[in-house]
Amino acid sequence: MAAKVSNFGQSLYKVKTLFFDSPAVLASVDSATRKVLNRIGGMIRLTARRSIKKAPSHTAVSKPGKPPLSHTGLLRNYIYYSFDPLSRSVLVGPVALNAKGKNVPRILEYSGSAKIKGKNVHIAARPFMASALRVNQPKMAALWKNSVRK
Repeated sequence: MAAKVSNFGQSLYKVKTLFFDSPAVLASVDSATRKVLNRIGGMIRLTARRSIKKAPSHTAVSKPGKPPLSHTGLLRNYIYYSFDPLSRSVLVGPVALNAKGKNVPRILEYSGSAKIKGKNVHIAARPFMASALRVNQPKMAALWKNSVRK
């Protein structure tokens, strides 16, 4: 069981139904697994949130390859983690807000095109979730190691 960075595009309602304290998750996962996945999700979310810094001005943008800057705080504040019942793992990432077909978090993470002020613009990748996973991966084995006790 591992963490995945694939909450992109999930609705906030769906993510909230699979929080680790929801009845569905409590019934389907044993206590030790739930604790470890909960801690892993929290570590990755915290690292991702901390990597997104506040923009010094409204025109400032981050360099490609570096985490994005936050102008409104929405991206940073709507990073959640939840249980994935199909793979029995934790999903971490920004949830979809009412952006009318735009998937800004996915474009920032992987790069892509977006319409800005009537023009199609290519936006280079500014990964923040994959780097958060990479930073926390060495710590995950230790959490699993101590999870099973007699």
